[in-house]
Amino acid sequence: MKSKRPVIFLFICIFHLPVFAQTNNDTSVLAKNTSIDSSYIKYYDQYLNVTAGWSTRNTRYIVSYSQFYTRFVLSPKETNQFFLGLDYSFLYLYYSFTPQLFNLNRADTIKGDSKRSTFGTGFSFKQWHINLDYQSVKGYYLRNTNEFIPGWIKGDAYIQFPRLKTIQAGGQVGYNFNKKFSISSLTSGQAQQLKTVITFFPTLAYWHIKLKDDTIDSVQKANNVLTVNNDINLLLPAAINVVFAKNFYVAAFAGPVIGVDFYKANGFDETGQALATSGTRVSTGYYARGSIGYTGRKFFAGIDAVSRYYGHQQQGQKFSKNSYGMQVYMGTRFNPPHLLQKTVTWLDKINPL
Repeated sequence: MKSKRPVIFLFICIFHLPVFAQTNNDTSVLAKNTSIDSSYIKYYDQYLNVTAGWSTRNTRYIVSYSQFYTRFVLSPKETNQFFLGLDYSFLYLYYSFTPQLFNLNRADTIKGDSKRSTFGTGFSFKQWHINLDYQSVKGYYLRNTNEFIPGWIKGDAYIQFPRLKTIQAGGQVGYNFNKKFSISSLTSGQAQQLKTVITFFPTLAYWHIKLKDDTIDSVQKANNVLTVNNDINLLLPAAINVVFAKNFYVAAFAGPVIGVDFYKANGFDETGQALATSGTRVSTGYYARGSIGYTGRKFFAGIDAVSRYYGHQQQGQKFSKNSYGMQVYMGTRFNPPHLLQKTVTWLDKINPL
């Protein structure tokens, strides 16, 4: 028989692992280097590259208590998002949101509703790639509700947390070991890979994330932040980009994830008494990404998918997170506005790198 005791720890422990940003473009900024053999990469960074498309993404949090034979699988509802990306020279902007147009008739009494908003920006120099991002997700449900409600069957409503919200801000710094490999060619259209090539692309990532419960009365504002996480991860993927039929490519990334999670969490027990926990844990996992696409002189298009999984254990408790998503995009190129050209030229002159 399963014990109900772990339920009071759900909001204390569930977010020890912060969200790994689901922005698939998080490493797609351009590394411009004119010393690269032109037979490997063709650059389009002199144009304003505009990318638009559809994406779906999700993050599941799994908390397991082996001693109680109990687990929690917390997830936002899968939603369709529209995104827009702008790339010029070493500058990059990205924004995605959940439009009503893409989610008509999606009112869901079974899983509830989830809303997402993502913003990202970045730049690069030589073989370094730097990205900053912000993400907000509101609305979660308990995916394994059947393990808590006897007689629950598919089609019944899940246990829902409609006002549960995560807010994340962070950044990543990656280094491309092979200058003949173009990271930006996979999604931004700023470059085209001309020959098959492999590389090693380690990335150091940091996120600061808060879990908030908006149902708590505003006068209790000091208590509505349930968790604060500072997560540091090192991604160590190897990558290959296979070019075929001149303008088409298939790319893959795969490697381990090693990280350290610093967390502080607040919660309440069954009697309403405040509980708190904090600590530091080492987390491990994997990172995988796959891309297929077309790049031409005027247009480019493709499909990009990503999956990340990592977690840690402590005293019979296992905390893990699976983030996954896919995007379908297409884009084109324009001559940049004169003001943008002048601004980038000025920045390029004062940039000591």
